[in-house]
Amino acid sequence: NMAALEQLDTSEMAFREMETIIEKTIAGLSPRCREVFVLSRMEGKKNQEIAEELNISVKAVEAQMTKALGIFRLALKDFLPVLAWWLVVSP
Repeated sequence: NMAALEQLDTSEMAFREMETIIEKTIAGLSPRCREVFVLSRMEGKKNQEIAEELNISVKAVEAQMTKALGIFRLALKDFLPVLAWWLVVSP
């Protein structure tokens, strides 16, 4: 089906563009915010572990994650339809 192929191609381009935006957004976070975000989302650490590793409070970790996620929400707002489509269509 040609329409399905076009949709797939559009989605692949959108995901590549999203990847670029994500990389730029991570690079643009303040050093502490980036550090907390990477430890949480990329290394899968819990807030308590991050707090201990960085010698900051759990509340500070939560505040940095809230800040980072808000920045990501804004940066990726145009991609929400693509993400929603991908989540529904993916096996």
